[in-house]
Amino acid sequence: MGSFESGAKKIVWAVLPVVLFLSAASAVDISKDAITAVLNKGLQKEFVFFSLAIGRVGDSCGNGEGYGHKVQPLPSMTRFHAAQKAALVKITPDGPGLWKVEMVNPAPGVLENLQKMKHETGDGCDSIPLIYRVATKTVVDIGKIQEITSEKSEVAFTWKWTLTPFGEKLVNSLTEQERRELNAYIHPPHDPVNPDPTFNFGDLTTSTATKSGKKALKKAGDSWVLDE
Repeated sequence: MGSFESGAKKIVWAVLPVVLFLSAASAVDISKDAITAVLNKGLQKEFVFFSLAIGRVGDSCGNGEGYGHKVQPLPSMTRFHAAQKAALVKITPDGPGLWKVEMVNPAPGVLENLQKMKHETGDGCDSIPLIYRVATKTVVDIGKIQEITSEKSEVAFTWKWTLTPFGEKLVNSLTEQERRELNAYIHPPHDPVNPDPTFNFGDLTTSTATKSGKKALKKAGDSWVLDE
């Protein structure tokens, strides 16, 4: 009888850690790969970009540098110069003080979609704004998953900035000084004036280093989504 009780106790203690582990793991009943996919989908909204006017653009049509910069020929302006040097656009004269800015090898449907946007006209100009995403946030690894309620959990993770194909073209074409100058015009969507403090196009080593983050997930039927 004594040996049976002893054996039973061993079985109970052997099973208990497994039960506790399963209880903790149930905070988010989803694999790390699935969590990564959920986070990356949400992080698509967290990017940095610069904008450029496409079409017939003038030196003084409101599409220039702004921010107190003096007016200069459009191809010499920081953003237009960078975009043309990286072969993102082609700029040709189109009248006195006017320039034709065209996309180089645009993806299918891009020009058609742009034509549906409102045109900015006046003083001989006829243009539409174009956004070039330079870098996006991507998940590197998933850390601790903390249950908040049965329907909500917090996930700690690491992430880094990843250059887009546009960003890579700019890096391969521009000098470090040109990248520093362009950085003043690279912004997150929620702030059209100030650069993102975690991204500096002139210091890519620091910008692309791994960083820590936290996001809340919530139940959505049989799956999870970001709690925004």
